[in-house]
Formats: sequence, C-alpha cells, structure tokens
Amino acid sequence: MTHGRILALTFGMLFVCCAASAVSPVDPAAYGAVGSAINMAYRIESYTVGGQILISTSTHDKVRALVRVKDTKQVQFKGIDHPVDVYDVVGLQGSYQVSVPEKKKEKLSKLNPPLPIDCFLLEEKTISDAAITGQIIGLAETVAEAVLMDSVKTHANLRIIIAADKSSSLPEVYAKVLPADENEAKASQNAIRLQFTWLPEEVKTYLKQRRAGE
Repeated sequence: MTHGRILALTFGMLFVCCAASAVSPVDPAAYGAVGSAINMAYRIESYTVGGQILISTSTHDKVRALVRVKDTKQVQFKGIDHPVDVYDVVGLQGSYQVSVPEKKKEKLSKLNPPLPIDCFLLEEKTISDAAITGQIIGLAETVAEAVLMDSVKTHANLRIIIAADKSSSLPEVYAKVLPADENEAKASQNAIRLQFTWLPEEVKTYLKQRRAGE
C-alpha cells in the first residue's frame, strides 16, 4: 500500500542471456533489454497475482538451494507450442530466512444493489476501446466478485470504471481476473473474481462505504 492506495506488486523472473539495445537516439546511456527472453519474463509475470513471485525453470535451477517453493504449475503461453513450468516462490532459506507475507482469505460482502462497472482489456501497454459492461456483486478490501456481459480469460488485466452515481465520477481502477469459486461459477458462466492491483484512495473509501451498506 502506498499513500493510502492499494498497489499490488508482482514479479516474474527468467534467467537467460539477452541483448541490450539503445532505446533513445538522444541519450546514449539509455539502454533497454530486448528479445524473446523479455517477452517470456513478461508472460511469466502476467500469471502472478498481488504479492506473488513466479520464476522459470532456468531461474529455479540457479537458486533452488536459496528459495522456498510453494508449488509448481504448468502454464501455456501465447506463441509457445508447449507448456512451461513456473515455480511459486514463498521465501528465502539458508542465511536469509525471509518469507513472502501470507495472504489471508477475505470475506466478501454482498452488494445490494450491485455496482455497475465498465471493463477494458489491457494487453501489454494497449488498452482496448471496447467496454465490457458488468456488475460487482460481492466486495472485500482487495478482491471483488463480478459478473460480466462477455467472458474474459483468467489472468487478464482490466482497467475498470466504476459507476458510483450520476453526480460524481471515480478514478480508474486496475485489476487482474481470477477464477470464480465453485458457487459463483454455478450462478453465472461469466462470473469472475477481481484482484485489485491499483486502487486509488478515493475509490478505496467509496468501496468501504458500499461494503458497510452506505
């Protein structure tokens, strides 16, 4: 959390050699890493949720004696014809003994009436112009239960505009799509969980009021 805002940091790590290239014709010191390795690291990070660290097999091979791993999962990335193993790191061992804070399960408050939202898919640095309408029907501090008019993929990133009321507007919110739990999925095929990754203080205060029934 920063200055009252919720900011969920995530990390995707890949150990591989890559090229660095100048990114500015004006500043000769401005360099950036380029190539397929950078794309792979981005894709690994796209599967994380707030506070999570995922690493590739090549990274795990280098640091396995230093890290504690909760579990391993196989994920399928766009443009790669085979599943990729990623490791969920929950801490360091040996001399360091540092742990990633364990996330507590949050209790959702049902909203009546539901909260209308417009969602816009975020792919890399591009935000879609096409709005996906929906409603938030359950709410906790950092997660929400929502139903959308169209289906979206798990782990998609969304820019969200919340329709507070006709007399005021709220800043935009960002969230990652998570699978709905079993009961939510039975209620609607387009039910999802939202993990807020950027929640401004003004929105946080408004949502707290809604949870309290105000």
